[in-house]
Amino acid sequence: MLWFLFLYLIAFPFGQLASFQLFSSARIHLTDIFAGILVFAWLTDILWKHLPTKKSKKTQKFEFARPLLSFLVISLFGLILAGFEQSAKNLGVGFLYFARLALYIALYFAVKHAVDGEEQREKIRETILDSMVILGFFISLMGIIGYFLYPDTKALSEYGWDNHYYRLIGPFLDPAFTGIIIVLSTIALWFKGWKKPGLQALAIVIFLVDWAAIALTYSRASYVGLGAYLLLAFIIRRNILVLVGVTLLLISTYYLLPHPNQSAGTNLARTSTITSRFDNYILAVKTGLEKPLFGIGYNLYKPKIQNEEKITHSGSGIHSSLLFVFVTTGVLGLLAYLGFWARVIRFAWWNRESKFAGILLCTCLALLGHSLFDNSLFYPWVMAWLAILLALQ
Repeated sequence: MLWFLFLYLIAFPFGQLASFQLFSSARIHLTDIFAGILVFAWLTDILWKHLPTKKSKKTQKFEFARPLLSFLVISLFGLILAGFEQSAKNLGVGFLYFARLALYIALYFAVKHAVDGEEQREKIRETILDSMVILGFFISLMGIIGYFLYPDTKALSEYGWDNHYYRLIGPFLDPAFTGIIIVLSTIALWFKGWKKPGLQALAIVIFLVDWAAIALTYSRASYVGLGAYLLLAFIIRRNILVLVGVTLLLISTYYLLPHPNQSAGTNLARTSTITSRFDNYILAVKTGLEKPLFGIGYNLYKPKIQNEEKITHSGSGIHSSLLFVFVTTGVLGLLAYLGFWARVIRFAWWNRESKFAGILLCTCLALLGHSLFDNSLFYPWVMAWLAILLALQ
């Protein structure tokens, strides 16, 4: 099963480049396929070990199973209720997105099962963590190369992607999502603990490349996520020198960043996106209040507000993850989802002296900060990253 996991990690940094369009509003990624294979292998292994002729091992404890499965059940029930009002096409797309949600929740169980089943468990955990650092570095390199070779992405707008000029979009073809993935990788790098001088020098190089890539996204949501986790990391580590160094790096980065006159996206003081997001939030709240208990159906918001056949990659159509949960799964879904996050944060805080719990805690803060401005908590690669990290606890 670990081979399937590492195949997934190999495919991870290629992002949207390794995917194909299924419908105008649905896209299948290579990572979805590899995640599906891994989950299938886990289910097969579970069934095989519980055959009457087999001696079943001790039952594993999945710390976060109950809130995850509760949210999944509520999402499914709300989607079934929505089936009485939705067209077959819209409902089909909704069930595909629900299947992806279920897949990445199941990925947590599959990875934990695979890691816990190994005799050299600690070594496997460290190897997976190293892989997460390396793939983040690879994403940064790809993004920086693309930034210089292909600074104007206007041509991609014909295929449903946003138009960006001199902004690093990376293999995910979006500055905000590329930015948060690299931020999560720097968290793993930050807590890794590099003891040998040669590895420490390598870690500094990786951090600076990642930092440059995050800066060139001009994604303020990613900046919020980065700042939130750095502040929390300082609180955990209590190292004043690190705080001073990061502050100086932030100031120098701000003044060294290029600001092309023709690019509105590189203007960090821009207000147009703030206004559009505020309008988006207002419309989402109004829609959610129409069916506050179970919501309008998982990921059925976009078909409700627009009926376009053109290809679009705007995902849910809501720029806030918690609002997305409220609108599509209602108050009950939101309570279950918040219960999951409360359990994760409580677990990570009480175990924060542990390296993996420290990574989890900072990851939670970075993601929750970023998700206020983009629906990053339900981005497939973010869900997979979180599932793997939870499995390593």
